[in-house]
Amino acid sequence: MEHLSKEISENQRIVEERLQGCDDILLRPIMLGKDRETACFLIYIETAVSNLMLEDSVIGRFLNGLRSMEQAELYETLEKDGMGLSDTGKLWDMEAAFAAMLAGNAVLFADGLDFALKIGSKGYPGNGVQKAESEKVLRGSREAFSESEKTNTALIRKRIRNTGLKVKETPLGESSHTMAALLYMEDLILYSTDLILPHPYVAERAFVLESLNEIAPYFVDPVQRKQIRQLWEAVKETKGS
Repeated sequence: MEHLSKEISENQRIVEERLQGCDDILLRPIMLGKDRETACFLIYIETAVSNLMLEDSVIGRFLNGLRSMEQAELYETLEKDGMGLSDTGKLWDMEAAFAAMLAGNAVLFADGLDFALKIGSKGYPGNGVQKAESEKVLRGSREAFSESEKTNTALIRKRIRNTGLKVKETPLGESSHTMAALLYMEDLILYSTDLILPHPYVAERAFVLESLNEIAPYFVDPVQRKQIRQLWEAVKETKGS
């Protein structure tokens, strides 16, 4: 179990390393205190804490309150688990911090403190299966995908609460700039009678590699140990010969 450090730079280094490739999770440095002398940062899932800066949100009011305090009062407030908020709590190790964030909360790290603070939010957007008024949906047993890439990504993140789930977002189209996301489990290789991951013939499928090359050309296939762009170039050479 990896305990938190009082050095915020060390905590931020570990968090950034774990969240590399997670485009749906944001790390936001902020300076708190009346004189803006206390370095902090927040981590949160974008769609779960979308109203972070609104003054009428719980998190917004909490942060604005901390910005008006002297440093000693700020530390005292954080030691007491927040400004009278019911859904806050101390987190003493990295795994607890990541678990709280993946559950849809914001997590605040502050320089000089060897714990992080969970700040409750409304969590993941609700996406129950229901009759769509304006969007087409693909219906599952309990929840539904929609035309929103952010919402669909959040639905998968809600089910797979693991920083090993990577989300690579990129705009496609010269005019539309439609946002697309490639999701994958880092270094996942699975062989069973029911399922093989990655697909055993992905390195031979031009139509798959062409699309993957547009989204994530430098992604390394865990089986081939080659970048997608290399596999795509090899397939093109084979087709052209």
